[in-house]
Amino acid sequence: MKKFLVLFIAVIIAGCTNLPSTLTPVGISVVSQEKIAAAVSKSELYAVGSSKIDTAGSFVAEGKARTQARENLKTKISNEVATIFNSYMLNVDANTKKVYTAALPDLRNYTTDTLLLKATEKIALVDDNRSYVALAVKKEDIAKESKFVFTEYTSSVIKRLENIKTLVGNSNAGIPIEIDSVPVSVPSETENIVNTRSNFPSIDEDPLFN
Repeated sequence: MKKFLVLFIAVIIAGCTNLPSTLTPVGISVVSQEKIAAAVSKSELYAVGSSKIDTAGSFVAEGKARTQARENLKTKISNEVATIFNSYMLNVDANTKKVYTAALPDLRNYTTDTLLLKATEKIALVDDNRSYVALAVKKEDIAKESKFVFTEYTSSVIKRLENIKTLVGNSNAGIPIEIDSVPVSVPSETENIVNTRSNFPSIDEDPLFN
């Protein structure tokens, strides 16, 4: 009898260790865990949400579980995308990294939201008065979308730099302006005296002498 119990416990532990921690909410039975694991393939990234069935009924509980599963999956996708982006950044030199650093959070969020739209519901079940929902997205889609967003941003940066290069190339800013040398006549001292006297009224015109 003891040998049977030991063997039975070993089988249960072995079965549970093959299930990701995100698929083993507290209180869920081994049978339900196996159903969830069977519904999701190894080529998918997935997460589970759960909600207690209360007076509102199973319909509302399932909706809450689905919302929680989506949030859990969003976190997992975001972490996966960040890992992929970080691997791409290994190819970027220290100076160029400054171009990406500020944009990476927005790129990661955009990629995550796009991938979340591709998530599919794998299974919904009830276990011990709780509703469970599992959502998943293909790992291949995560890799493809991450690569697409990163390369598109890089292309956008290149286009902006090319545009700046063109604008600077067509600009005359900083180029010395050539001024034609035109001889300037400087009045002599005699001419200055004559011109100065001509600016004063004569005695006949001065009202003080009239």
